[in-house]
Amino acid sequence: MGIDINHKNDRKVRRTAPKSKDPYLLLLVRLYRFLARRTGQKFNKIVLKRLFMSKTNRPPISLNRLNLNKERQEIKQLFRDIEEKRNEIHREESSLHHTRISLQSEQHSLEQRKLLFDIERVKMQDLAQEIAKRAEELESLGEIALHEKREGHMAMDEAEKFRVELDSKLKFIENSFTKLRAEEEKMNKMKAKVEQELDFIKETKDNIVCNLCSSGLNRVKLNGMTRTSLQDMANVPSFYGSNQWSGLPDDRALLIWQITGQQDAALLQQETAFINAIRTQTLDTDITFQQNEYFIN
Repeated sequence: MGIDINHKNDRKVRRTAPKSKDPYLLLLVRLYRFLARRTGQKFNKIVLKRLFMSKTNRPPISLNRLNLNKERQEIKQLFRDIEEKRNEIHREESSLHHTRISLQSEQHSLEQRKLLFDIERVKMQDLAQEIAKRAEELESLGEIALHEKREGHMAMDEAEKFRVELDSKLKFIENSFTKLRAEEEKMNKMKAKVEQELDFIKETKDNIVCNLCSSGLNRVKLNGMTRTSLQDMANVPSFYGSNQWSGLPDDRALLIWQITGQQDAALLQQETAFINAIRTQTLDTDITFQQNEYFIN
């Protein structure tokens, strides 16, 4: 049987770095440390472990593992990949830098545009308030215009009614005016006839001589008498008026002639007053008609 060895105080001694200060050895250690870490191949780890050992304790390496050409190609390929990745990272960093610069410039421009938009928003709010005020004013003006339009239509209707009434009144006035013209012509004819009769009566009066006093009737004074008094005197059987000569009674023919003359004078006075009234009414009608024509025009 073998002897039982006590391994209580044993420890595993292994190096993690070479003791030598050789710079070339240190460079090799750095290289293979990187390769063992990044490639994960066992050969690189064995070489790194051998580099940590001393020259006396360094074990030999089999030639089948020293396929240097293949390893060199792999190292070159790995170096190319690393360089490509480094360049790619550098390009990405540069592109990111340019992107960051462009984003900063865009951010600055966006901030400027935001300020401009804020200013425009304030202006638009002011314009919206002003437009709202103008809309309210236009709405009130529209209501006023609509009310005035309605009043205008009502006024036009009233004017049309007034025009129709005025036309009817004018037609009535024209008809009345024509009637008054006809009446005036008729009264003028009657007046001319009465004047002719009055002239004839005056001539007859001047030519008649009283049988009792042998004096003309133009010397007898005629007093105005009313129709009632004429009727009362007509009923009297006999009448003797006083004469300017001494106590000579008047003739009955003279009395009848006097009564007839007074009656004709009263009728003539009434007709003259009626004609004057018609003339004044005609003048008033002409003035009213002219005013109505001026108002219509």
